Amino acid sequence: MLKKRFVESLILFCAIPLLLLGMTDTKESHGIHIHSVKTSIEKNRRYSFIRGDLTKDILEISKNTIPTVTKENIIEETAKKEASHNTSGAGKNQDQPEEGNETEEKASEAPKEAPPEPVFEPYQMYTNSYTDMKEAADEASPSMTTLDPNTSLTVVEETGDWRAIQLDETSRGYIKAQSLSESETAISALNRWGIELTPEETDLLAAIVFLEAGIDSMVGKEAVVETIFNRVSFSNSFPGDIYSVLSQRGQFSTWPLLDSAAPGSDEYQAIHNVVYGATYILDSDYVYFSRRKANGHDFIKIGKHWFGRE
Repeated sequence: MLKKRFVESLILFCAIPLLLLGMTDTKESHGIHIHSVKTSIEKNRRYSFIRGDLTKDILEISKNTIPTVTKENIIEETAKKEASHNTSGAGKNQDQPEEGNETEEKASEAPKEAPPEPVFEPYQMYTNSYTDMKEAADEASPSMTTLDPNTSLTVVEETGDWRAIQLDETSRGYIKAQSLSESETAISALNRWGIELTPEETDLLAAIVFLEAGIDSMVGKEAVVETIFNRVSFSNSFPGDIYSVLSQRGQFSTWPLLDSAAPGSDEYQAIHNVVYGATYILDSDYVYFSRRKANGHDFIKIGKHWFGRE
């Protein structure tokens, strides 16, 4: 009997090192070892006559030094760790955004610079005909003035088919783009006779117009000029230049009176209007004019003269 109890006590003492080694295992293993030791101690309580206070001390040691692990404890501890991990991860994402995302966000928030508006560069042009300068870019707009062909001007704005022009510091208006050219137009291309007068021819013609139609209206003066040009350009019955037509024997009774002529601005303006293509009073076959119906046919009276076809 004593031998049996000695063996049981020896087993109990051998179990203590195993119990201590099991403390390094998982919490679940700790629970199993503790339960086994406690069961063994309780079972041997009935047989051991020597364990007494020793057994009680072992149980106190195991109770105080070895934590009690249960399934509920494991679940609670796992939940705490997961909550702590999620919280730290969320904080990192909120407090420390990724550098790329921050750069893109700043770029999207930065105000976009508007492209610079094109700067209009004024340029020089010339009128290619008599042109009305309007107050606005509209056909119905009132006319400010009429510009002569080959008038140099500055285009300061483009509006559809219209061009805003600047004549001087105070004169600005609008004309049609088709009335402008990049260079001056040859005067001979402006009138239907293809005539361009020299200064000497202009003075000679002005003297004849003064002597023939000095008391007539502007239209009467212009009609005389057109008749002379018809002879120069369209009729084979007369010479082909201004001097020869005006000096032709028996044609202009005023030719000997040239020294008494005193042409003024109206005579020169009438010549200018015809040369620059501003008039169309007579057809090209009207080559006669007189104070009476002397030559030609289909007479037309303008002022004090009758004009007839060849």
